[in-house]
Amino acid sequence: MRKNREKKTAVILVSLLMILTTFSVQAATTNSVDRIPTVRVDFEFTDANAPTLYIEEVRTGEFQGEPQRIRLILQNAEWLNINQVVSDTTVGGGADSISNPLTLGDSILQITLNPTDDSDDPGWWRIPLYTEVTGGAYASVRIDPLGALVTAGTYPFAEVLDGRPGEVEVSLITPGNDPLEAEPGEVIDEDADVFIEFKESHANTFSSVDTVFQLRLENGEWFPDSRTQLNADRMERNAEIDGDHEVELRDVRRVNAELLEVTFRSQGFSDEPALITMPLYFEATEYGEVTLEVSLKDSRDPSADFVVAVSEEPEPEPEPEPVEASFTVGQLGYRLDGQLVQSDVAPYIQPTTDGLGRIMVPVRFVSDATGADGVAWDPVNRRVFVTKGDIEIEMTIGNNILLVNGVPRVMDAVAEIQDIGGGLGRTMLPVAHLARALDVDYEWDAATRTVTFFVE
Repeated sequence: MRKNREKKTAVILVSLLMILTTFSVQAATTNSVDRIPTVRVDFEFTDANAPTLYIEEVRTGEFQGEPQRIRLILQNAEWLNINQVVSDTTVGGGADSISNPLTLGDSILQITLNPTDDSDDPGWWRIPLYTEVTGGAYASVRIDPLGALVTAGTYPFAEVLDGRPGEVEVSLITPGNDPLEAEPGEVIDEDADVFIEFKESHANTFSSVDTVFQLRLENGEWFPDSRTQLNADRMERNAEIDGDHEVELRDVRRVNAELLEVTFRSQGFSDEPALITMPLYFEATEYGEVTLEVSLKDSRDPSADFVVAVSEEPEPEPEPEPVEASFTVGQLGYRLDGQLVQSDVAPYIQPTTDGLGRIMVPVRFVSDATGADGVAWDPVNRRVFVTKGDIEIEMTIGNNILLVNGVPRVMDAVAEIQDIGGGLGRTMLPVAHLARALDVDYEWDAATRTVTFFVE
């Protein structure tokens, strides 16, 4: 499943509570620890209650009477009172003693197992682990045979209640170590080669208690259960777990569109760190960055944040500049964005009793200039129809009622026809009523006697 991929990595602390079991490899000796007590950091094993490392020949005379030099290497513990370890070691069968104790730092003890050559039974050595626990999730002892006929192995001998948390490296793996390019609505599936990787910093970082990671998307969504090829169950089944370990990927659960929960648990003591690689299937939903935040559930530790995919939002269409259509009283033609357009009728001012006058403009040319879709004339009923988008305007010559989408509006003047010769004429309306009906703004310049319409 994994191809040539690079990754971005972050580290998340994982609190540990490990219930450990003994572990041994069958070879020249059978090795074990008699018990695994639960203690706190700085606890000292100094008496008969200390755990015991048991080493026994598989067969009588396995060592052929030859001394076996080995090292006992502690993890998360330090040796105490080496001479007492030697003197309190018990032996039986074809075993004689241990000798030549040598400390190499606080955590390494080198000793020699001395067998006899006149026993009918396999030799065995019970070595008390007089130690001080220093941290971690567990304390263990590793046998390094140094070429001797002793089976190598690592054996936990204490569970540490308040040991320091282990670390899990969380990595995002994408082709070329770069975010994908994904537009909103684009599906990230098996072909996209996007993975998340969980790697223990050391064996047994995951404990026998569930460790739950939360994976939260921004500008993306996890697929619901109905997407059987891309949902959480599919991601879980396509995950890979590497290493000699007892870690189990117990569950991948979609909490909601943005949140996924991934649960791990250890089933026992492990010799190697676990490496879990799981594909990610999701859909990009917004422009910008699709980010993935990874954190422990109910944890205050810093989260890991990754950019999974990016897309650039298209540049918005520029707002069109308003179109200006200017009509001047007494002048034929009008200016549309500064360009002269011919017309056969001029606006005029109709006198009123208040002495101000009413500006009358041609319906046909104002409608055309302000973006109307069409103007129609009904000669039988002497009616004019104007359509502009979803606006429908109707007026009748000699009538002061203007219908806008069927709703009557009362004008302070009637629609009238201005003669243009040849038996023809143009319908004229008061500028204010026509502008409101066409849904355009206008302004009047008294100095130049010009009315200007503004079309968005």
